[in-house]
Amino acid sequence: MDYEEGVNPTPQLERAREAFNKGQLWRTRELITTALIRHKSISLAELEEYQSILADIGTRTTGADQANCARLAAKVTARVTARRVELGDTSVLGNEVDMEGLVVLPGCLVLGGHGLGPRDGETWHVAFTEQALVLRQAAAAGDSLEDHRVGYDDMTLLDVGGPGETSTGGGFIGGGIGGGFATGMMAAAIANALTTKTSIDTVITVQTRTGELFLHTSRVRPDALRLSLSPIFTKLRALHESRDDDPSSVAGQLSRMAELLEKGLIDEDEFQRVKADLLARLG
Repeated sequence: MDYEEGVNPTPQLERAREAFNKGQLWRTRELITTALIRHKSISLAELEEYQSILADIGTRTTGADQANCARLAAKVTARVTARRVELGDTSVLGNEVDMEGLVVLPGCLVLGGHGLGPRDGETWHVAFTEQALVLRQAAAAGDSLEDHRVGYDDMTLLDVGGPGETSTGGGFIGGGIGGGFATGMMAAAIANALTTKTSIDTVITVQTRTGELFLHTSRVRPDALRLSLSPIFTKLRALHESRDDDPSSVAGQLSRMAELLEKGLIDEDEFQRVKADLLARLG
């Protein structure tokens, strides 16, 4: 099929369309690769058209050319997924696993932890539901495994971090004189595109009073995941504030005693005495 309608074309998309419509499949791949390297903020519509073009190229090539096309298509698909998450469509993260939740992350690697069930090196599917973090161990089809649940009221910390999107490889520099310089630069750009690998590393930290867990996912960048988990972080803040306001909690009583001290209703000696008594209960 010819690619002319639909997306309002950027210059890089126009060049890729033109090359594809002329049957220049290798040149089309080169242009898409360059677009991915040079432009971090590509629209979802443009990325999806690149997906479609590469799918067509994959049906017209064989051997090494088809394998290279498949690798490039995988990179575009990863960018499409990340872009959809950034736009609020978290459903794309959970298509492979029959779990329900606000955010579902299949195939998370357990980096470490203690007391919450999963062990180092295991692979678990993770779902953030409205009431709890649900963990299900990845297993063969037909295996029956119980879910591990961590209620948000039991959590003392939820954190999303990690290096995010990183690239390795590349580093080729072209050179030459006149036409040789242009050829050398083009060869270097192609070599860099083929040898540069982009990966996503996001670490999720979960802590409770009795355990902690460190999970790794390569499906979504930390910033996009944090944005998707905004309702969960809001719920956690509300839960923590309600604990502090509970008259029966040590934190709540200390907070109120501090208010009385600030208002001059009790003196420093009385505040320190009550504080010592309250902290002694924790011991």
